Amino acid sequence: MRAKILLQNVYYCAKNIFMKKIVIILFLLTQYVFAHTQQFKTDFGIIGGTDYYMGDINAEKLFYSPRYMVGPILRFNIDMRHSIRCQAIYANLTGSDSDFDQVITKRNNPVNFTANLLNLGTQFEYNFFDYKSGGKKGNCSPYMFGGIGYSLLIGSGSSVVGGEEQESHFTIPFGIGFKLNITDRLSTGLEWSYNKSFTDKLDGVISPLGETKFYNNDWYSFLGLFITYKFFNFAGNCPVYD
Repeated sequence: MRAKILLQNVYYCAKNIFMKKIVIILFLLTQYVFAHTQQFKTDFGIIGGTDYYMGDINAEKLFYSPRYMVGPILRFNIDMRHSIRCQAIYANLTGSDSDFDQVITKRNNPVNFTANLLNLGTQFEYNFFDYKSGGKKGNCSPYMFGGIGYSLLIGSGSSVVGGEEQESHFTIPFGIGFKLNITDRLSTGLEWSYNKSFTDKLDGVISPLGETKFYNNDWYSFLGLFITYKFFNFAGNCPVYD
C-alpha cells in the first residue's frame, strides 16, 4: 500500500512538472507566431462539425453519441508545406454506461456525464503536396497535423451523475485533413482529429487499472468542416514561398 501511494505521488509530481513545461512551450510558441505574423500568409476562419468521446464508458465505438463542436481558427502559412494553427473550439460531449452491455468499471449504478469544453490549442500542419492557401483556385492537398492544447470545462452543463468530478486538462491533438482553395482568398477543408487527454475523469469514471497509467486517460474526436479567409499577404512576393 505504501509503495502504491509513493508511486502515485511520484506520478503526480512528474505530471505537474511536465504540465508546467508544456505551458511554457505553448506560450513561447504563440509569442513567436504572433511576433512573425507579417512574415506569413495568414488565414482566419471558422470550423464546425461533430464530436464524440471514447474512454472507460465507450471503449471502441466510433461516433458514439455525437454532439457538436465549433470555433475560430487562425492559420499562419510558413510556406507551401508547413503551417502553424491556433484554435479555440467549443465542444459538447456526453455519454452513459447504460448504453453498453459491458463496461470496464462494472458498476452497479450507471454513470452519466456531459462536458462543455473550450479547447485551446496550437498545431503544426504538414501538407503532402505543394499548397498555397488562398492561391490558385482548385489548388488542394491532404495534410496531417499534431500539437498541444488545453481544454477548459465551462458552464453549468458540465456534470457527472454517479461518478468522479471532472477536471480541466491538457491534450495532445493529432489528425488528418484535406484543404481546397475556393477563390484567391477563400479556402475550405475537412479534417478528423483525436485529442489524447491528460485526465481519466472526463467521463466521471476512473479505470480500475489505475489513474497513474497514461494510456487509461480519456479521448475525444472532432470531425469538422472549415472555411478560412486570407487577410495578410506580406510574403506573397517572396521566392522562397512561391
